[in-house]
Amino acid sequence: ALESNGPLSGARPATIHRDNDVPHARPDVDQRTLRVDVIDELVEAVRTRVRDADVAMLFANCFSQTLDTTITHFVDHDEHPDAFVITGDIDAQWLRDSTAQLLPYVPFVRDSALLANLVCGVVRRQARDVALDPYANAFLRAGSEPSHVVVYY
Repeated sequence: ALESNGPLSGARPATIHRDNDVPHARPDVDQRTLRVDVIDELVEAVRTRVRDADVAMLFANCFSQTLDTTITHFVDHDEHPDAFVITGDIDAQWLRDSTAQLLPYVPFVRDSALLANLVCGVVRRQARDVALDPYANAFLRAGSEPSHVVVYY
């Protein structure tokens, strides 16, 4: 593709800062779909400790991308958290992909109740979705607008 579609959440990328060849591409803090302090602290620690500035910026841009741009619904409630992660080019949560997107954050759930509730919320939603249709691979969020992707058979 010749131009970027940007995050599906509608978040705008932060102002591009070029120190080297890899630009800073995280959304501004107020445009992120979910902010988890322990992940932001890790990103900053890695960014300041890695000697290669391009590798450090690549990590900063990529590791937090799921939290920054794809959490479109999150009810942070200790008893019944609920979360929805857009996982592709349509407004759907694919079972395999949403699991893969959250897997890097699992080691940090002990340090963040918010992150623990996010992971729990996605698992609860996946369980409800599979109970609804055990043969489906992806699900739309109830109450959301249908995707505008045209499918040809």
